[in-house]
Amino acid sequence: MRSALAYDSLLAFAGGLGHREFPLLSTRYSPASCVPCRDFSPWLRERLRKGDRDALIEYVWRIRAANPGVGFGDDPKTIARIFAPQVHRVVDAPLERYIGSADGVALEDLRTALIMLAPLDGFSGFTMARKVPDYLAAVMFCRVVHFQHMTELRDRATAFVTEMTKDTPFWDGWSLPDPTVLEAIQPPGAPEDEGLRRELARLPLGVRAHAVDVLLLATKQASETTLPIAFALEGATTYVTRQFGCDPAESALALLASGVFVPPEDPAAYLRGLARRELVELGTLKGLAIRKSWAKEKLAATIAAADPEAAAAAMVSHQVGMVAQMLAAPATRARATIEATIPAWSLVASFAIPESNLKLA
Repeated sequence: MRSALAYDSLLAFAGGLGHREFPLLSTRYSPASCVPCRDFSPWLRERLRKGDRDALIEYVWRIRAANPGVGFGDDPKTIARIFAPQVHRVVDAPLERYIGSADGVALEDLRTALIMLAPLDGFSGFTMARKVPDYLAAVMFCRVVHFQHMTELRDRATAFVTEMTKDTPFWDGWSLPDPTVLEAIQPPGAPEDEGLRRELARLPLGVRAHAVDVLLLATKQASETTLPIAFALEGATTYVTRQFGCDPAESALALLASGVFVPPEDPAAYLRGLARRELVELGTLKGLAIRKSWAKEKLAATIAAADPEAAAAAMVSHQVGMVAQMLAAPATRARATIEATIPAWSLVASFAIPESNLKLA
């Protein structure tokens, strides 16, 4: 079951970015956190296309290798017993029953994403209470899909919640989505919306999740000001995105190269993207008469007016970008679509992947 060639290939793909003892894992976190050092989705997609299940299993267990709770050592049979069923479940799951699409790459994207999630999730009813559905909604937004047979999945979810509420108060009153509403979801179809999806679709999955993180952050802050806002892209990822595979520094460069994000013409836009705490610290460092109670926009404007070079200096060593102007409105509509699809992806990730019947020696 072990694949030495696959591991060598994984090491090469990791490119020395990983931990000294666990070379596929990030150096930013404890190895026990099982955070990959970069976005492995291109590697996983290639192996998925080749049907190389042993290589996929190799990836999943290598990501989990530092977890102290596993205790599987280096024994091939133990590794196979723990991780092979998880990979086979994803590859064999009848996802086309629940996800319809004219996009030939949509289900490939979904299976690749599920392999990225596999080291840290068991694809059961408990998945509904985790961030897996949010991640899937982000990486799958660029694929035009429609949800079908959602009643079947909701019935499974209802049975799970009913059973869980017998002993666990957490699940009492858990809200489940209306299948009819999920099956009626339609993404925005204006040419500029299609343009945003097209650009996101060109990105590897981890980079794509990073892009959505920034888009959601930008649209949230855009509701607070009409002025342009820019961000240090490498700092604008969520832990969930990094947890499943994304090197923020590498990814930030890819986002700027994609054209979805562009460098700000006015450096003051970067100040408006900072948190209030960061603005207060910067203003204090510059010796400016500011107040912590001021709104962010006032803090940023005061610093920019008093010290025009402050913003440019603060941007040094960061990959700073803002949503391209022509994509600002599509980004706002994307936010609504992503939020609407999260309940559907919750049902898919939790109940569309059957338990494995694989028997191992």
